[in-house]
Amino acid sequence: MEKYLELTKSLIKEFDNSKSSSLEIKIENYSLNLKKEDFRYYSTENFGTPHTEVSRVNNVESNVEVFDREYEGEEIKSPLVGVFYSSKDPESEPFVFEGKQVKKGDVICILESMKMMNEIKSPFDGIIKKVCCKNEELVEFEQVLFILEKINA
Repeated sequence: MEKYLELTKSLIKEFDNSKSSSLEIKIENYSLNLKKEDFRYYSTENFGTPHTEVSRVNNVESNVEVFDREYEGEEIKSPLVGVFYSSKDPESEPFVFEGKQVKKGDVICILESMKMMNEIKSPFDGIIKKVCCKNEELVEFEQVLFILEKINA
């Protein structure tokens, strides 16, 4: 990634100043997708591995690890911007972990937003295939929190 860091910074700056709404570049094992409508910029190096998502809000960049779609299942996305908590308090066990079976309506995490604790519940019966966030990590709207494999009841 170091190899393309300066190129990426330069392209983002030029793109910000342009009237273009999207730009996609692929060079060897590097790809860069820029889109203005949702202010999300994606860069990948070494296809098939986790990559970095650079999100821009008010011209402030933050790096978020994005997981490849190597896990089969349904994505559970964040309904809001907030802080991800894997348990109800620091001393408690996590609500879920990879391999755990959950039922529809089970609390799978808490998202704190504007000092409010929001319980996020499983929308269906399933098995947690991947936990995509770390405890106390800031998550964005529609960021993937979990990948669940549906179980037909």
